[in-house]
Amino acid sequence: MRAVKDRLYGKIRIEKPVQDILRCEKIQRLGKVSLSAVPDRFLVPRYFKDMASRLEHSIGMSHLVSVLCGFRPEFEEYRNLLLLAAVCHDAGAPPFSHNGEYLLGELTGMNHERYTEHILKGSVAADVIKKYGYPLRQITEIINGGSGFLGKLMNNTVDLDNADNTERYGFGSGIVGRISDPEELAKAFLLKNGGLFLDRKYSAELEKWKLCRKKVYGKIVYGDANISAGGMLRRALGFVYEENGKALKKEGFLEFNDNEALKYMEENSPEARALIESAESGIFYRKVAEISSFNPSAKMEELCGNWSGRIGIADGICEKFGLRRQDVCAQAFRQKPERSAENFYPQKKKSEKKKWGTARKSSGIFGAAGNSVSVRVGGEAPRFDMRVFVNPRLRISAKNVLKFLLEITDMQ
Repeated sequence: MRAVKDRLYGKIRIEKPVQDILRCEKIQRLGKVSLSAVPDRFLVPRYFKDMASRLEHSIGMSHLVSVLCGFRPEFEEYRNLLLLAAVCHDAGAPPFSHNGEYLLGELTGMNHERYTEHILKGSVAADVIKKYGYPLRQITEIINGGSGFLGKLMNNTVDLDNADNTERYGFGSGIVGRISDPEELAKAFLLKNGGLFLDRKYSAELEKWKLCRKKVYGKIVYGDANISAGGMLRRALGFVYEENGKALKKEGFLEFNDNEALKYMEENSPEARALIESAESGIFYRKVAEISSFNPSAKMEELCGNWSGRIGIADGICEKFGLRRQDVCAQAFRQKPERSAENFYPQKKKSEKKKWGTARKSSGIFGAAGNSVSVRVGGEAPRFDMRVFVNPRLRISAKNVLKFLLEITDMQ
């Protein structure tokens, strides 16, 4: 086994199946796809300390498989299968990870887990998987959460994937320090009567992971700096899609790494190039208006549910206020809820189960902060969020933009 130094775990050993599959260029590509949905050239020099790649995360996840199998003998017979699935689990990720996922869905009708089989078919990775006695379909089924408890280890509410990527993302940001211990959390998984459970002895470690996830999303993922850069990137992707459409898939865009994709975008869309150059110059768009709601209208929920809705919001603002399309971007999304896992073994009695509270309801609150205005409806943890960002060189009435958002969402 070969040893490498990992930022979270120190010196770790790379097992033979992992070494073999790392020869595949389809897997090596992930070394230049950021674990963040915003690539290095966009934001890391200013906002992140040293963000990991998808490849680093995949190797880290394979290490957690080794920890689990070494600690729980019942998983040992599945060691090679789980190692291969761990290293391959992000192979279908498009450039810019989750920011590119919307384009992937538009072009293929699949998410990145489903797209993995297409990416790896006929590759060195597929040959390695076959050498170890498994069909590629079995690996991709696990990645997609199938094959019973094996899939739940990889794709579930709490799994080995999230155990590693949450802590690695937060630590790599330089904003969230070390909180959870993924190696300890990996030991929590156990098999009982053919089902996958979390050992109740590790419930404190699970709470640490949940706290880490809450801080990562609260301080980074949903922060205005990250949402601004992500919005600019998605706006640029929308321009490239308008220019090239379905040809993007034929030209291999979905299999580019982050740098290759940015270069392609700069060469194929002047509007996309303007956005990329702005971000690389450290000029990020400022937020002018936001609506967040725990109880959205049907129209707001619709706009937050697809990437064409974001394009329509930004274009509508440009048309109404006479702005250039590359000077405005919008983000509309549903925030991920906090995760809970109650599949513990042994189970507590019903009277001892934790009661999960609901968000505190309130009436609409209108407020102003800096040069932006916002409306929040329904509680402290808004589930749906809509934000508008503009080129900081522009002057625009934040209240008028907010009024426009309220009109198009029927949230007046």
